[in-house]
Amino acid sequence: MPDEGREIVNRLVAQRVHLLKIHNGLSRETFLAIAEEAKRWRLPFDGHLPAGMTIVEASEAGQRTVEHVGALGPVCASNPAALQQGRGAPPPTEPIEIDRPRCEEALRRLVRNGTWLTPTIGAPGQGIPRTRAFNLALVRMAFAAGVRLLPGTDWPGGGYWRGQYATASRTPWDDLAGMVEAGLTPADALRVGIVNPARLLGIQHQLGRVEAGYLADLVLLDADPLLDIANATRISAVVANGRLVDAAQRQRILDSELAAQKGTAQR
Repeated sequence: MPDEGREIVNRLVAQRVHLLKIHNGLSRETFLAIAEEAKRWRLPFDGHLPAGMTIVEASEAGQRTVEHVGALGPVCASNPAALQQGRGAPPPTEPIEIDRPRCEEALRRLVRNGTWLTPTIGAPGQGIPRTRAFNLALVRMAFAAGVRLLPGTDWPGGGYWRGQYATASRTPWDDLAGMVEAGLTPADALRVGIVNPARLLGIQHQLGRVEAGYLADLVLLDADPLLDIANATRISAVVANGRLVDAAQRQRILDSELAAQKGTAQR
């Protein structure tokens, strides 16, 4: 309800939160009430595309980030009904056509409003082929238009929303590889993963560069990710808060975490 949405915003402002997370289950009216109240307090609001809203409408309302490339689908598909997958029916194989003029206009609006997009495209080859081809094309168009992209963390599969996070640690790397599949260069994808989050949060003078005065948080790799984005996963060591975690110590930490995850799953 709109009034409840406003009340919750004010309650969170009193708790000095840094941003609001928008849920896709919000009604149009409730979302617009939340957006109005959040802007009154100059509180950023990020998250999913609410029900009954287009990505352009959410952007115009002031939503700072929009999660998932699927939010672009309805405004970019020539026939939005082609995005629906019938239950029990074999998946169609014909390409999903893009209304390029309409899609490009939507992307220009996102750029003008400074709206960020988190595609969560996932690793190469994931998903239904025709849908993946469509989504890759949208990521390519968004990047070419100047939409600022972010790396996603929730492409581990259907269990994620139930709290099954066992594969989430690899997902940002998968997302960067997916962006390269979409047409970004490895350097472009690395900037999405390293520089853009710092820019979004306004801490680009602390993170995103290996330079004196910046926080000493970085990974050391065994191979050049500019030659192959997959090399970003070939981690030799980690420097966290200025402290070196070598390969052996890192493996012990990972083994301990994996054991804890298994223990939790067996309860």
